[in-house]
Amino acid sequence: MLTDDKAVFDRFAGALAGLGEVLQVSGSQGTVVQLSDEHGRLFTVFDAVPKGVEWEVFQEPPTPSGRRLPSLKCDDLAAFPFESRWPELVARALSAIADVVDERVWLLDGDGVLWDAGSVDPVRLRL
Repeated sequence: MLTDDKAVFDRFAGALAGLGEVLQVSGSQGTVVQLSDEHGRLFTVFDAVPKGVEWEVFQEPPTPSGRRLPSLKCDDLAAFPFESRWPELVARALSAIADVVDERVWLLDGDGVLWDAGSVDPVRLRL
């Protein structure tokens, strides 16, 4: 996930609370927020991009028609990696986050397509 608000991570747990059980855990490697939905599926978001893989986030993605892209090379851009196996759960989680935060939040998928967090298509999303 990408946004220009570095403090938005602090609001993820609250945003996801309506979708299932949410844990926020801090440790030596950073902080994670993990959602477990009613089917036991997990969506985990991390507070930072691991060192050495920054290129995965900040390379220039393709531009989907009609989308306004944020500057991916901006020092103000914050990236929050996530893990999940279920595109439908990712779409629901990102929509919940987009509803709660005031700033724009984007998702860069596995094919390098940039989605507005509030309109992720789980059928076309590539994890």
